[in-house]
Amino acid sequence: MAQTQDPNTVYICDDVRFRNEAQSLMNEGWKSVRLQVSETEQKRRLQVTYHNSWESHWRARHEISEVDLDGQDDMFDMVIPEISVDDVQKYATKIVDTLILNSREELL
Repeated sequence: MAQTQDPNTVYICDDVRFRNEAQSLMNEGWKSVRLQVSETEQKRRLQVTYHNSWESHWRARHEISEVDLDGQDDMFDMVIPEISVDDVQKYATKIVDTLILNSREELL
């Protein structure tokens, strides 16, 4: 990733599942955000996304790739509580403003 980084571009890795992956990215200077989602919302999203096969995904929700970062909120730069789909844009803007733009201003 370091070879492709452009200081004028925001890069997003939207799926980190293991502590060592998260720590490696943070060691490289990446900012980390954890999105909290209730089991009710997880189930709803799986049903919408996977229709007829959602139950197999639901049964897999306790596998290590799904839970390795549970209980590790203190390692993240920001933790976002469960939000509605309508609020995603507001929080995306807040994340960029708080974590990325502020960090760049500190460097200037």
